[in-house]
Amino acid sequence: KQMDSAEHTKYCGVPNELILSNLRMVAEARHDFYLRIPLIEGVNADEENIIRSAAFLASLPWEHRIVNLLPYHDIGKSKHEKLGTVYNPDRYAFAAPSDETLGRCREIFACYGIETTIGG
Repeated sequence: KQMDSAEHTKYCGVPNELILSNLRMVAEARHDFYLRIPLIEGVNADEENIIRSAAFLASLPWEHRIVNLLPYHDIGKSKHEKLGTVYNPDRYAFAAPSDETLGRCREIFACYGIETTIGG
């Protein structure tokens, strides 16, 4: 989601080291896996983070090499409201990346030999 551990902790509540380590372990064990990366403007859809993500994924020994890029949406917001739970407790102003940003993300992953799909 976010390659910078401090930023990952800010938005997800936990650092990313264990997540990245587990992903590397799964890849090295040659297990099949599918990657889905939610993209949120201002959180993780910036060029630096996408380059770091693509470089990390390219360093893994995996054959599938397809990533589903998931533009942010707030479809689940109404479900939380019905349940009386808080959808976005810190009130971050989340937004979907622009089509231009999505295109650039796809270009970056392609430069690292990683195919992408939007959605999935």
